[in-house]
Amino acid sequence: MCPVTLAALIGLAASGCAPDGPSLLLAPDDPRIATGWRPPPSPVAGLKRLAPVDPKDWRGLNRDAMPGGGMNGMGGEK
Repeated sequence: MCPVTLAALIGLAASGCAPDGPSLLLAPDDPRIATGWRPPPSPVAGLKRLAPVDPKDWRGLNRDAMPGGGMNGMGGEK
């Protein structure tokens, strides 16, 4: 008998002795069985809603952002 055929026959004979599998996976849904699973949190749970606002004066914002607080000595508006 060929070694491959012999290995196949031994594999078939041994597979009859294998367990069927986890009973929880094969059993129908039973609501009494606690699984510990819970749905994942919402991806937008921690976000806050933003609303549009009126634009600000960009010249004033630039002036406030400059070191020294303005255009002193440059001949520009103040």
